[in-house]
Amino acid sequence: MKINKYFILSILLFIFLSKEAEAQNATIQKDSTTLRQVFTRGKASCLLRNFLMVNDNQGQLTDTYGYAVAGVLGYQTAKYKGFQLGVGGSVTYNIASSDFTQNDALTNAPDRYVIGLYDVTNFSQKNELVRIEELFLRYTWKKSSINFGKQLLALPFINPQDGRMRPSFVEGLWIDLNPNANLHFEGGYLYRSAPRSTQKWYGMAESIGTYPTGLNPDGSRSGYANNLTSKGLFLIGGHYQFKNQVKLTFRNYFLENIYNLTFAQIEKNFSLKNKDKVLIAFQANRQDAVNQGGNADLAKTYIEPNTYSWVLGGRIAYQRKNTQFLLNYTRITADSRFLSPREWGLEPFFTFMKRERSDGFGDVHAVNLYFIHQIPQKRLRLEGGIGHYQLPDVKNTRLNKYGMPSFFQFNAEMRYRFKGFLEGLDVQLLATYKINEGELYDNERYRINKVDMVNYNVVLNYRF
Repeated sequence: MKINKYFILSILLFIFLSKEAEAQNATIQKDSTTLRQVFTRGKASCLLRNFLMVNDNQGQLTDTYGYAVAGVLGYQTAKYKGFQLGVGGSVTYNIASSDFTQNDALTNAPDRYVIGLYDVTNFSQKNELVRIEELFLRYTWKKSSINFGKQLLALPFINPQDGRMRPSFVEGLWIDLNPNANLHFEGGYLYRSAPRSTQKWYGMAESIGTYPTGLNPDGSRSGYANNLTSKGLFLIGGHYQFKNQVKLTFRNYFLENIYNLTFAQIEKNFSLKNKDKVLIAFQANRQDAVNQGGNADLAKTYIEPNTYSWVLGGRIAYQRKNTQFLLNYTRITADSRFLSPREWGLEPFFTFMKRERSDGFGDVHAVNLYFIHQIPQKRLRLEGGIGHYQLPDVKNTRLNKYGMPSFFQFNAEMRYRFKGFLEGLDVQLLATYKINEGELYDNERYRINKVDMVNYNVVLNYRF
């Protein structure tokens, strides 16, 4: 019961700080001159999150469900000579769910999707999931800032990936520079991570393997969990917006002793006479192993030494008023697998669709058609699409880490923001349907929780 008491005390503290912050609202943007003003002019926030997920597998394969609620509290002090502190945490409770300790009777496969509402490192732990998520010191000047501590970053490959109860956080030093409206620089050093669907903070290398690890290229079970060594992740990048509506983005990720990943993207907007717009974009990613890929033992390394991979992509988008149509393509070369720790975030590839990844694959052709329609006056957003993902054969473990067959995927999503008495409440509905397109060799382990399944999501968020 100790956790409950702490949670109640946190709520009481939140209410007090909120009242104080509200009383000082008129002067919240002014630099504080006393310690009391630093705290009373601060900003408190609260999120109440409800998440219902149902995973419907084909035939006699096990279906799973989960309904969880979370409370999230955050507080940031006002600025004092440009400095401010931030702290935040969350607690998640189970309302109703499947027994995730019981694997599927036919295949002995564990749940893949719904367990993410709780703790993927402990299938039996579903209540009182408590985590300190933010604890940082920030210095701000003009439109630039330096952050040190536990924080939330939204970058390609390092991002919240907020598709469950709580997102992924990182800890380290992060610098964000904006010398002018067209130029942006960023970079830093990250040494700890709190992956989505976990309770703990891990070293960056230690965090790789908290999610399922799949197979080594030779078909043996990957053994890199808790066996990788690295001093951390070093990042540098930025973007420049040219006057001719061309935007160039570049980033480099150096995970010491494991791999180096370079990301580059160029996009060009064309404005048509009828005020419609066309976007053309290209993307290139190059990944190279560093040293022994994390461990001198090939059975325990993350990426095989002396290997590399390319991921190339293209996009054509058409926008008319509040509607967008996007045609996307991604090619992962057959040189080796492309690897991106799923614990850290989603890949920025144009063909990404919710509920699936490109990590662990080589020799991939992916194409999708996506649409987004917004009705601002109704506070409504509709989106969805269809994609085809041509993957290597499930038995080609050199290029297929997780034994995933080729598939078609259909997504449909709706988001609605309430107003009036329910202002602050939003609802999200998401349905994903995946159809098998590959050879399964009469082995249902290649099917369960991967293809021939529907994943349903109902999410309610209330912010105040």
